[in-house]
Amino acid sequence: MEALTQTVSTAIRTSDYPALSLVFTSQWQSLGQGEQRTLAAHFIKSAVAASSTFFPAAFQSQTILSVITATLDHLPPIVEGAADNTLRQLLFEYKVNEEDDYSTAA
Repeated sequence: MEALTQTVSTAIRTSDYPALSLVFTSQWQSLGQGEQRTLAAHFIKSAVAASSTFFPAAFQSQTILSVITATLDHLPPIVEGAADNTLRQLLFEYKVNEEDDYSTAA
């Protein structure tokens, strides 16, 4: 689990979208549900903390949008600092302001 957490942190810092996709599509299948929730929360918190360098470019990647969807679906009940809500707001604003995609944004 620690190795996956480090991989996620490094991938966010370097905007390595394929590495993030690999973690959240195949590698985390070997984790238990609680570990998946913890890893999903780590991704959300780390991505939001690095939002000035990670977003909005990441929103242009279908790969990252899939990762975001997967992680938002596997969160624990509470994410530190309400980072999940911050990410939802960032994604909403991107969809509305950059893509004029109101239906997907909603």
